[in-house]
Amino acid sequence: MRALTAMTLAALLAPPLHPLAGQNGGMLEIGGFGRFTRFDSSLQLDNGFGFGGHVGLFAARVFSLEIAGAYIPTTGPAGADSVVLPLYARLVFGAPVGEEVSLLFGGGYVHTLYGTSGTVADDGINALVGVRFGLSEALAFRLVAIADFVPSPTIPGSSVSSYWTFALEAG
Repeated sequence: MRALTAMTLAALLAPPLHPLAGQNGGMLEIGGFGRFTRFDSSLQLDNGFGFGGHVGLFAARVFSLEIAGAYIPTTGPAGADSVVLPLYARLVFGAPVGEEVSLLFGGGYVHTLYGTSGTVADDGINALVGVRFGLSEALAFRLVAIADFVPSPTIPGSSVSSYWTFALEAG
């Protein structure tokens, strides 16, 4: 927590620098990632690795509108194989902290489908914090942490009143 506070303070106090190359209004960012997800214990799902992708449309040099999705195979109650598919729509702010580095802060909506048939779904909000490293004119690497909060789950037969899910993505 201290490191995150220090990074945030440094970003706010740093002199304004140029966004990464290619980040102008109207530009698209397309990416893939690997993901580790820690599910709330109330969901009775095993934590797991998955993959996904995102598409961001830069509305301005430091703001993008992003949609993203992930596929996470997992095991549920009684050892049953299952799949979790979180789908995101969010606004992301990229605070430049160097010529090729931006701190990322974002938030928005999450719609999560559960099970191999996708018949169970929940809606909630999400927050994102991370860093983007520009590797070349057209290539970047992102490392982000995501928190999803579902205030009113619709899980059949469950008494869960709300839950959190946390994830780390790299790609």
